[in-house]
Amino acid sequence: MSYHLPPYRVRFPLSAQHIKEVDWGLAANRIPEVWKQTEGEGVRIAVIDSGCANHYALRGVDGRENFSTDETALDQIGHGTHVTGIICGTEPPAKGIAPKATVHSLKVLSTDGQCQAEHVCRALERACELDVDLVCMSLGSSRPNSELHAAVQMASRQGITLVAAAGNDGGKVNYPAALPETIAVGAVDRHNEVCPFSCRGPEIVCAAPGEDIQSTWLAGGYASVSGTSMAAPFVVGLLALYISTLKRKATPAELLNAISATAADKGEPGRDTDYGWGLIDIHKLIEYQAMQVDGVTLYLPEEKQ
Repeated sequence: MSYHLPPYRVRFPLSAQHIKEVDWGLAANRIPEVWKQTEGEGVRIAVIDSGCANHYALRGVDGRENFSTDETALDQIGHGTHVTGIICGTEPPAKGIAPKATVHSLKVLSTDGQCQAEHVCRALERACELDVDLVCMSLGSSRPNSELHAAVQMASRQGITLVAAAGNDGGKVNYPAALPETIAVGAVDRHNEVCPFSCRGPEIVCAAPGEDIQSTWLAGGYASVSGTSMAAPFVVGLLALYISTLKRKATPAELLNAISATAADKGEPGRDTDYGWGLIDIHKLIEYQAMQVDGVTLYLPEEKQ
């Protein structure tokens, strides 16, 4: 069973006039305001992708391991470097959402953008050994694989939340995003409209910025990339901020419940096949956890006008 990178669009190199202080997705979600409270401290993340290049803005990467057929753990195609920067970039113009989170780069995709299910399984086993809080997987296949599903279930039972890109062919949600144990993420543009390429289906949990996302690239550079591959790490970064405010490990069920309770509903009312529960509102998410007292959720009544 072969897994691969969903087809994605790269704008590279970025000219000076196109490079912003922070990416539009961070600005639109007012992420810099959250940094006054947390930058993702104490949260551990595994990025299962094409590896991560050496880049001065990726100081939060705590080791690179290779499970691919390549001889090096370093990224050779840019995709994993871009994904990692969205999560934990430390310097403008590629400051990530959770710049003080710790990221482990687990390379499974080789220079041809392909890997086998066994490579992803081994990386998931390593993520369990590392006892990470979150796993980001921006890769996919149109068909399920029983061994990979078992590895995903193992990680989920350990309390690891797995976030996966829905896919970029506009069709059904790819695997592993289609598995019930993962958070499947679709992509939206600057107008919060679902991108035409974003896969759709009842498995979608939420959507996030995935068009022209600015982040780190090979050779110390930057690129603007479009795809659900960019939306998935965006969600991982948001969840890292949330977990950091909890100051404890959060279970997959707890995070899923928090998303469904606080997401900004888009599309059809309630959960739908385009947006899932909607767009994660990190500010409401943090307020939601602030209302938790001894494991009981307190709902505050609205004031009567």
